[in-house]
Amino acid sequence: EVMTDVTLILPDQSVIPCHKVVLMAASPFFDTMFQSGLKEGAEQNIKLDFADSDIIKILVEFFYTGDIELTEGNIKALVAGSEFLCCKHLKAHCEEYLVDTVDLSNCI
Repeated sequence: EVMTDVTLILPDQSVIPCHKVVLMAASPFFDTMFQSGLKEGAEQNIKLDFADSDIIKILVEFFYTGDIELTEGNIKALVAGSEFLCCKHLKAHCEEYLVDTVDLSNCI
């Protein structure tokens, strides 16, 4: 939380202090938001509601650490979140997980 310059406000009203440069480097969505000249780019508080709070927290942690735990319980929401945020590298990682876990019991 040192030198943060933007706060993400999640659906459950919790907040995550962040660095714009980290968000921009990790996601074309944020890069466009902060450099487009739109109102959101100039605001310090950004409301996010494209997923539930737990998924957004996982995504932000991934942006900062490069680590993410993919599970059967979160993979669908993480694929959707990676698509929304235009994170091709995360989506590819999710696709690898799905390919590795598909079998006769869950392929349909």
